[in-house]
Amino acid sequence: MMMFSSDLRIFVISAWLLLLSTVSHADLITTATDITNPTVIDFRQFAQSEDFIFTAGPVQIGGLVGENIQWSTTNALSVIGNGRHGLTANGVWNSGRNGYTALNAGPPNTMRYDFIGFTVSNVGGFLNYGTNSARNVAPIIEALDINDIVLESYNLELLAPIVTPSSFNEGAFRGISRLSSDIAAFRVGNNNFVLDDLTFSGISRTVTAPPDPIPEPSTMLLFGTGLLVMMLYVWRRERLQQS
Repeated sequence: MMMFSSDLRIFVISAWLLLLSTVSHADLITTATDITNPTVIDFRQFAQSEDFIFTAGPVQIGGLVGENIQWSTTNALSVIGNGRHGLTANGVWNSGRNGYTALNAGPPNTMRYDFIGFTVSNVGGFLNYGTNSARNVAPIIEALDINDIVLESYNLELLAPIVTPSSFNEGAFRGISRLSSDIAAFRVGNNNFVLDDLTFSGISRTVTAPPDPIPEPSTMLLFGTGLLVMMLYVWRRERLQQS
């Protein structure tokens, strides 16, 4: 049985704790109740008429909750307001939603919600997307950091599809949760998307540059292998000194 000095054991334990601390944890969330102490933007301030506003934005959407939040898209035919928007087999959204946002274009277009001057750890919304269209590819949701780098990306078609055949104003909650408050924007895309009730929590007012990238699994494996080699070397040296 290998016996290590107390100093070596302390070093090994410390090294592994440091390694574990660098592993970020994130989840795809599928119910609004997964976000505790939420702030919700329901877009009701844009539901004053039956008409849409056609724009790529940016549009300030955080006024009713006292936050600086902007909605924008990559397509000028996108809409914010209270009109009728078809989702092919997944039905229709209309004024019954009392205000919402919609990306009126397929891939590679996207729609996003930017938190200006702060970041969050949890974000999502009640959403839906079009189906049965040749131009549609996998619908995605993403969390971005303050440098527009993708922190998390989820393919809804594979992981949490939304199926609401021939319905009105139906959908499902989809979002992203992280341990750290480093989400500067929430983005959806690659499909004809609609989103209502933008929900977020875990606000951080201290916006700093993102930390160094998390090591890939291969990097962590190399680190662990090197640590094991070092342990064996020290053990062998101690045995030789004792003999």
